[in-house]
Amino acid sequence: MVGWSIFGVTGPSALSKGNPGNHCRLTHEPCRPMRPGSIFFFFSCWLSILSVSGQAPVWEWQNPTPTSVNMNGVDHVSGTEAFACGNAAQLLHTMDAGANWQILDIGAVGHFSEVQFLGADTGYVAGSFHMIYRTTDGGNTWTGLSTAGGAWAPAMHFCDARHGWIAGQNGVIRHTVNAGETWSGQTSGVTAWFSSVFFTDTLHGWAGGSGGTLLRTTDGGGSWLPCTSGVSGTIQAMFFHDTLNGWAGTSSTTTLLHTVDGGLNWLPIPLGVNQGIQAIHFFDAQHGWIGCSGGTVFTTTNGGLEWSAVTSGISPYAIDAVSATELLAVGECGSLAASIDGGNSWLNARGGVMATWQDVSFLDDQHGWVCGGNGMIAATTDGGNTWTEQNTTEQWTLFGVHFIDELDGWACGQYGALWHTTDGGATWVEDTTTINTWFNDIQFIGHEHGWMAGIGCRIWKTTDGGANWQEIPASTPAINDLNALFFLDTLLGWACAENGSIYRTTDGGTNWTGYFNPNWIGSQHWFNDIAFTDPLNGLAVGNEGHIVRTTDGGVTWNAPISVNVAELNITELTDVHWISPTEVWIIGAYGTILRSLDLGATWSLHDKNRVYGGVIDSQGAHAWLIGGCGMIVRTELPDISTSTTGPEKPEALMPYPNPNDGGIVHWDCGEQEGTRVDVRVLNLLGACVLQRSLTAGATGMLDLSVGYIAPGSYVLVSSTASGSKWGRLEVVGTR
Repeated sequence: MVGWSIFGVTGPSALSKGNPGNHCRLTHEPCRPMRPGSIFFFFSCWLSILSVSGQAPVWEWQNPTPTSVNMNGVDHVSGTEAFACGNAAQLLHTMDAGANWQILDIGAVGHFSEVQFLGADTGYVAGSFHMIYRTTDGGNTWTGLSTAGGAWAPAMHFCDARHGWIAGQNGVIRHTVNAGETWSGQTSGVTAWFSSVFFTDTLHGWAGGSGGTLLRTTDGGGSWLPCTSGVSGTIQAMFFHDTLNGWAGTSSTTTLLHTVDGGLNWLPIPLGVNQGIQAIHFFDAQHGWIGCSGGTVFTTTNGGLEWSAVTSGISPYAIDAVSATELLAVGECGSLAASIDGGNSWLNARGGVMATWQDVSFLDDQHGWVCGGNGMIAATTDGGNTWTEQNTTEQWTLFGVHFIDELDGWACGQYGALWHTTDGGATWVEDTTTINTWFNDIQFIGHEHGWMAGIGCRIWKTTDGGANWQEIPASTPAINDLNALFFLDTLLGWACAENGSIYRTTDGGTNWTGYFNPNWIGSQHWFNDIAFTDPLNGLAVGNEGHIVRTTDGGVTWNAPISVNVAELNITELTDVHWISPTEVWIIGAYGTILRSLDLGATWSLHDKNRVYGGVIDSQGAHAWLIGGCGMIVRTELPDISTSTTGPEKPEALMPYPNPNDGGIVHWDCGEQEGTRVDVRVLNLLGACVLQRSLTAGATGMLDLSVGYIAPGSYVLVSSTASGSKWGRLEVVGTR
């Protein structure tokens, strides 16, 4: 966690949503600015001490390794050296025939769809946003080149180092004759979305796309002629040995198409399994391979007269061979498989714990847990460098995980799944006392007080460490599901729902008041997550880029002052997390990460199209982002506490006894004996309910009677000429 606690109490809280990939965390409880003249306004001065970088975060892949993103292309440079490319602009390099891979950062964003080398030095990668990337030194350096196209063109093929084609959306085909320096359009005559293009020389080429579209050219693309494929699915892959003999396959069925006349006629060859064809590659006229969506790889050693099916263990998107027996296949969820026996057996270089992770809970910068599909839980004790699967017998998805300390933890999910551990997850015990319902989120404050949010707009509450759970409706009628909840302490909490409603409790969840319902008209809207950084300042995020902000504890909610992010209205926002007392991140679809440095008032785009997670947590100097395909990535956070500019950080005071039964509260004000101290007790809306002028005792101690204020949560402020200190005070009785 980067930040601090001004209340003298910190504790991780776990929030997660029932829909896959929507969760959040908060691990500190600082105060924030409210208005000039109030004690909370002082925090606005803190902004000037934040010396954080505006650059996008650098992500380290921790699980699975070396990556979890879909790999879309692979090509050999030699018998041992190869490159693979995939989503999130990832380019991988191996020097040992695929046993080990390293991620190369070439300064790109978006997705890579194809990689191709023409000899040891010259190579190309097809990227997003009308870009390709070229190397002329064997991959040591890469140059981005604009294709100047108006549509995405993911299919790419070069017949030599200078002549290449790209094809893609709305029938676009573009051509270069000078190694990608400039590109010119070619008329395809169709509006299909091309997924594959292949040239055997500068004249003979083919393009395949949606709706069974197949085109051919014999003049380098000067004119393109339609072929009759006989299929309706997308032509996802193709390969030609020469100008006459070629193969094509569709992504919808395992029907292989074969031509011996340059594409004029195509013969269908059913392969006998219900899997789409995603990759076709031949080493020579006799040895070939077909990769299918279900993980089946078909091999031939006689030019396609016979095909044998092999289970590869991956869903291959691309295959490349350096000999008749040595080949690589890459595909879904970072799969990087190698075969040395012609494809009869495969070894995947990807390692790690695989699941669609739904929630993450870190206690410190070393100890963390994740949970997800099929009851999966994994733990780390070294900051995420290694992850170990922890066993439950749960078959359903776990949406929330929360650890109170290194031993005591909880996980909840579908169909009433509730699990508890008292040994750090070495063993998990199912709690069968709850009804067969659906839990979307779980959080504990200490070992005794816990809450779960779930379907039917209901909260489940425990005050005895989970021995008993009380079901409480947040609204009546209970027709909407609660997706996330957030508690600052044992009394003050919030929850957000699928209908866009936000609820608030000030008595630990026994009673809830609906404070926000936007009455959105049209398509369904919902909130996925909610988080507060102090009793006043909080955020809720949801679908279609919805962000709402409160500065009065959730009584009123409004849109941020400024959100300078393109296409936010089509982005599902899944998680909101406070990185520091004033810095907050929002996680969204398409790898979107939004960042605010002013308590959520204004926002900018921090990252996009590089890491595709749904939930983030932070502790110490690091943040972790989790998602599908087992993805766990870590980034180092800037040190925001070393700046010498700006005012001093407010100090925390430690009142005791706390909670207080309405008697005398004591604390060390840090001043010399006889110093006059202005003391105020503020409620969670910033109003002063008690004010006294006290004199510091011999040891700097102060005593204050709180027997005349109502039970509740308060902020105790101790001010002198040298500055202010404050801390959380819980009053649980009166005198």
